[in-house]
Order: sequence, then C-alpha cells, then structure tokens
Amino acid sequence: MARRSVTVLAVFIGLSFAGGRALAGDSAQWAGFYAGINYGAAVAAPEMKTTTVYNPSGNLSFADVQAINAAGDIKPQTAALNYSAHAGYNFDLGSGLVAGLQADFGSMAFKIDAVGAGTYSSSANKFQFTQAALSSWTGMVRPRIGYDLNGLLLYGTGGVAFSNVGYQSTFADTAGGFEIGGSTQFPNSPQMDNIIVGWLAGLGAEIKLNSGLSLNSEALYINYGNVAFTNTDAVIGGSPSPANVFTNTISLTNFSFQMAVNYRL
Repeated sequence: MARRSVTVLAVFIGLSFAGGRALAGDSAQWAGFYAGINYGAAVAAPEMKTTTVYNPSGNLSFADVQAINAAGDIKPQTAALNYSAHAGYNFDLGSGLVAGLQADFGSMAFKIDAVGAGTYSSSANKFQFTQAALSSWTGMVRPRIGYDLNGLLLYGTGGVAFSNVGYQSTFADTAGGFEIGGSTQFPNSPQMDNIIVGWLAGLGAEIKLNSGLSLNSEALYINYGNVAFTNTDAVIGGSPSPANVFTNTISLTNFSFQMAVNYRL
C-alpha cells in the first residue's frame, strides 16, 4: 500500500502541475489562515513485544526464557481509515517560497489481535500469548515549507505526532490449567491505555481552485514511539513466579496517504 500511495501522490503532483501552470499568481496567494478537512487511509504497523528474564529462583529455564521471548515478538499490520480537521497559517517568504504551521486532529481507528505460542524446553507444557492493540484518535503539529509553481504548492512537512494506544498482553500455559485455544481466563493480564508522542515526515502537493478553495494530497510516515511496563504476577507451571519479570512493550508506526479540502479565511 505504501508504494501505491507514493505512486498516487506522484500522479497527483503531475496532474496538479499541468493544471497549476495555467493559474496566475505567486507565493503571496498562499499567505494567511486556512482550515480544512482530511480523509485517507493508513497502514498501521504496531510491534507488540512481551519478554521475560532468566532468574535461577524462577520457574523458567534459560531455554524456556528464549522460547517465550521469541514467541512474544509480534509485528502485525492492519489498514485503517483516517479523517481529521486541520487549521494553519502560511507565510509568504518571497521568491516563490512559502512556510507555515499546521495542526491536525481526528480519527485513526484500528484494533489488532495477535497470538504467539510455543513449548517449554524443560517440559511438554505449551504456552500462549495473546496481544491486542488499539487506537482511536491521532493529532499532529507540523511546520510546512514549500515552493509555489503558479498555483501549485509543492511542500515538505515534519513535526510532532501524538495518539492514544491501548494494549493488553496475556500469558498462560497448559500446566496452569489453560487449554490452548480454549476459553479459560488468562491468569496474567496486564493492560494499559497511554498517550504516545512521536514524530512525522512527509511530502505533499496543493493546488488552487480559486481564491479561497484548494485541494491537497500528501503522504506521511508517522512514528509514534513506544511505551512499556513490567509485571511480576505471571503464573508459570501452575504456580506464581515473581522472579521472572515480564516486560510488555508496544511501538506504533504508520504510513498514511490523505486528501484534503482547504479554505482560506
């Protein structure tokens, strides 16, 4: 989807350039306040990782720890629709150069469930992870700088991105009474709901329709960073094992392609 989005953006820029050459004007036409709405699609790619450590007083052998860490590293992908509102201000720098600042806020809803499983090396018992991640909204604050080509503005953008992320990781094994694929409640079920802050970078093109309206298209790469927490309440082999500390981490990135309608105030 990322390659397709870049291709669509390139076509949009080419068509916009063809149309933009017919419009008279310079960088001053982009100056001032504007507001608009975006709609597009994103490929969300969270990396969900559950790991533990070896401790001689715990219930896991060193090989068991390695098996759990390998099974707990899951990198799923999902597509999500995103729509948002934005507002910004552009400055005319002269000689065709335009710089501005834009803020966006809206929806990017997705939910991913993933499963990892394995077998202890020290016994025939099996273990299983389920990891779930979800998000419902996103926001950005980002400068833009571009060049006007007679009514067509080509620009680059980058800045701060933030979103909410919910995450839950569960772990159980057959020695603890859990039947793989069954419906027994997991004995170890940490969860979190955090706001994460990261960065974004992207390219875009905007074309004037008249003195007030414009259309733009952009492709963005967004890295929201990661959050982690630890827990010591794992039930392993049928008994608690606080010495085997589990760490749950989620990292969230996405590639987004979106179209927008803008109105200059």
